[in-house]
Amino acid sequence: MENSNWCEEVSERILNVLLVIDEKQAKKYKVSMLFRIVQRLDHFSMTNGCSDCESLKENINDLLLFLETQNDMDHKQYKETFKLIINHLVKKHGLVEDGTYLSLGMTYGLILGAALSSIYYMAIAFGMLFGLIFGSALDNKMKKQGRVI
Repeated sequence: MENSNWCEEVSERILNVLLVIDEKQAKKYKVSMLFRIVQRLDHFSMTNGCSDCESLKENINDLLLFLETQNDMDHKQYKETFKLIINHLVKKHGLVEDGTYLSLGMTYGLILGAALSSIYYMAIAFGMLFGLIFGSALDNKMKKQGRVI
């Protein structure tokens, strides 16, 4: 996949941010996911001509400016902007976040196990196991299809 100049510049800025901030902040601000989002936005704006992805690139620049300076927007605004971009990728392009089906599978497995058995502790264990297996399988399927952010 060919990356644009914007993608390469932003990726370099992200790597520079990773050198400056500590691991705890990188996890808090989901910097590794931001790197993948940049690549996805660039891909969809170039191949599909998605105008929304093109306009969301400016939001990425705002997020990076915040990470570089830590003073223009608060953490809440950062998270809202981040979620806005993710929601676009999920709704318009059919992507999923990593672990989406695992959590759904465990939830449904837990409910199903509790509903179908009178021995609750065993039902919960089997339900969670079923959900774990089913959810992991669906997550792996999405990864193979390249639909994980």
